[in-house]
Amino acid sequence: MILLGLFLVFCLYALKILQKNNDDTRRQIAQLRKDIELILEKIRENN
Repeated sequence: MILLGLFLVFCLYALKILQKNNDDTRRQIAQLRKDIELILEKIRENN
């Protein structure tokens, strides 16, 4: 579970680096961040 959490944090960091001015890309990244945050919340609840 800790490794999964670290992987998700890495994903958030990678998305931040890859963020572009393209509105569609920004929307997709925002949705991915929301999805990752939900997964992190579920992991925290399970621990």
